[in-house]
Amino acid sequence: MLIATQIFIEHQSLLQRTAFGIVGCKKDAEDLVQDTFEKWIRLDHSNIQNAKAYLLSMLKNACINFLNSFRKTREISFGAPLELLKNRYEEIDFRLFDFETDLTNGISDLLQRLTLPEFSILLLKEGFEFDYSELSDTLGKKLDHCRQLLSRAKKKRNKRTYSFPLNIERRNQIAAEITAIYNNGNIQDLVNYLQKELRS
Repeated sequence: MLIATQIFIEHQSLLQRTAFGIVGCKKDAEDLVQDTFEKWIRLDHSNIQNAKAYLLSMLKNACINFLNSFRKTREISFGAPLELLKNRYEEIDFRLFDFETDLTNGISDLLQRLTLPEFSILLLKEGFEFDYSELSDTLGKKLDHCRQLLSRAKKKRNKRTYSFPLNIERRNQIAAEITAIYNNGNIQDLVNYLQKELRS
């Protein structure tokens, strides 16, 4: 068991970076690496030829299971669905390193092209897989209007042209506040925030 522990410690930094890159949340990444370690030390290592590859495979499977679980239950630690959004839309410019700063910049970039209703629909639909009935109930808009908003948001996002629907102070404020909600980790807080901002 001592040798197995030493091997794990040797690759721990890589595993931590890998987990964070997949789930997008430091605490969840640490928990997943710890779970991987606990499974690793219980294994029979005699037939494992490449410990690094084996550990990475174990960890990636654990991360995928973790994300799938959150997608089904929406018991959000908040890193996971934002990481899904990051992977789908790299043009938002979310990055693995200095994630908080880049998340803020990515949101601010979107808000230079999208109105707040368009941004809210895009975030909840594509990032958190809200269906249209949920979007309608959450944002108080008709189903057809939700579809129109999402369609416009996608077109504007992909064109990358800037219309500046919000002034810079409000845009930066919203980006910073959503980043703070990300750090606190509750999807209901995000919903409440978007509802409040849409009413203002």
